Amino acid sequence: MTNIVRVMIERGPKGKKVVAAALDWPGWSRGARTEDAALELLESYRGRYQPDAKLAGLELEFDSAGELDVVERIEGSGSTDFWGISFSSGTTEQESMSEPECERKIDLLQASWIFSTRCRIACRRSFGKVHEEEAVTGTRSFRTPTEPSAISRRRSAW
Repeated sequence: MTNIVRVMIERGPKGKKVVAAALDWPGWSRGARTEDAALELLESYRGRYQPDAKLAGLELEFDSAGELDVVERIEGSGSTDFWGISFSSGTTEQESMSEPECERKIDLLQASWIFSTRCRIACRRSFGKVHEEEAVTGTRSFRTPTEPSAISRRRSAW
């Protein structure tokens, strides 16, 4: 991977909101009213995404990621205008990817779930609202891994 952070800009069809999404870092995206504001907000969330990269074993790669570089602009859907979320895929996201790149993105997505689950449990614990099963397994109504062991096992198989 290069040192730049490839970004896709998605503008809603009515121009109400714009989303900036880091193509190589799934889940790192932010929406705002203008492209400049979305890019500024995306950059400001770099530190919030760092724990996901760390859990996925990509901390050094993420820490050395350079400047944001807009590589594609697309028109989004009504969800882009209404919610300020990315709901369309650009041409760069439709390109073939190698198995290691696919596994890397899966690792990042799993790490995001692990981190958000840990945050949710910590928050619920602080209010004394953790269900017994949730305290033991890390989840209550659905199964979400709370440890990066599956990520580590897959990485060691490379």
